[in-house]
Amino acid sequence: MGETMSVFDIDSSTLSEVGAWCALCHPASGQPLMSDGLPVRVRVAGPDGARFRSARRQVRDALLERLAAARERADTAALAELEAEAEREMAAALTLDWENVRLPTGEAFPCSPDNARRLYRDLPWLLAQVGGFAAERANFITASGNG
Repeated sequence: MGETMSVFDIDSSTLSEVGAWCALCHPASGQPLMSDGLPVRVRVAGPDGARFRSARRQVRDALLERLAAARERADTAALAELEAEAEREMAAALTLDWENVRLPTGEAFPCSPDNARRLYRDLPWLLAQVGGFAAERANFITASGNG
C-alpha cells in the first residue's frame, strides 16, 4: 500500500515567510552564476507568507493611486512604466537577502531595499528570474509526516 499523507502535512507558509534561496543563472547560457566559486543567489519570500500579502497590498495601493493620476492625464507611457515599477517594487519587497552579489569592481553589493530596487531596475533578466522563482509555490513547499 502507498504512504498516507494529509494535505495538512504540506506546508507552504513557513518557507514563504523565511524565504527560499533562488540560485541565479546566466540569462543566455543557463549556467549557474558563481562568484569566487560560490553560487550567486537571492533569498526570496514566497506567495503564502504574511510578507508577500503585505507587500502585495502596499504595492497595489501605491500603484492604484498613481494609475488614477496617469489615467486622468491619459498618459499611456506612464501607465506602462507604473506596471513595470510595481513589478520591481514587489520583487524588492520580497528580497530578504542575497549572497555573492558583486559590483563590476568586485566589491560586495550589500542587500538592502534600495540596492534591490537598483538591481531589478538595471538587470531585467535578474528580475525575471527572481520574480519567476517567487511565483512558483513549489519552491516554498516543505512536507512533514509520512511524506
